[in-house]
Amino acid sequence: MKTPFLLLFFSLLLTSAAAERVISLSPNLTEAICLIGGKSLLAGRTDSCTTPSSVTGIPSVGKFLSPSPERIAALAPTLVVSTPQPGRGTAQLLASLKIRFVELPDRTLEDYPALLRRLGRLLNLPAGEREALLAEKRLAALRRDAATVPENEKISVLFLAGIDPAVVAGRRSFIHQMIELAGGRNLAGNLNRAYVTVSPEWIAEQQPDLVLIARNASVLPEWLRALPVRPLPDPDLVCRLGPRLFSGVERLKNILKNTSKGNGSCH
Repeated sequence: MKTPFLLLFFSLLLTSAAAERVISLSPNLTEAICLIGGKSLLAGRTDSCTTPSSVTGIPSVGKFLSPSPERIAALAPTLVVSTPQPGRGTAQLLASLKIRFVELPDRTLEDYPALLRRLGRLLNLPAGEREALLAEKRLAALRRDAATVPENEKISVLFLAGIDPAVVAGRRSFIHQMIELAGGRNLAGNLNRAYVTVSPEWIAEQQPDLVLIARNASVLPEWLRALPVRPLPDPDLVCRLGPRLFSGVERLKNILKNTSKGNGSCH
């Protein structure tokens, strides 16, 4: 009679021993892992991974995009996940340490449910598929709502990801898609790249109803002060492709609703 209980006991031991020790190098992936129930698997994070607040007790491996190899190795992870890193330094380093490294794209809104599914499979968490399906339904509903906004009523927007030099979110960025889902029109939507460096003169020529900036700058350059600029109160809602993107779209909707069209003023 004890055999089934012993089998169950040893099965649980094996499952525990096989559990992943995960380091997330990207804040949006840290949020997504927690969303699908994987917080207990997180062995490390970056300094920028602060949401949900409960992850701040997890050891940090350094800065986003420049983690410490020594800290990563010391935590003995079985898996490191990241959004695409500049260069191949991180990938080559982890390969030399024989640590599995997986990059998950985060360029478009369609990448969000895809990364939830991938994380679910990597971490053996069924909630990944459930949350992916829910995200797809919510995105579809937002697209239907956005399609009802008449073209001549859309607020024209430029999103500045950088000021010096000026960098705008173009057609291949998920921020472009979020502006559209919020019922706006991205004036850089004809630029067929994710982010594009442009001149102040080009920005002025677009005559935007609204210029959104990702950070609250204490001193704006003179060319920008002449435009209807608004800092995002919580830029992570819009700048991170993670669980809070839907709150980001709602935030953009509220901003656009309180922006005057055609006269370059915002309230």
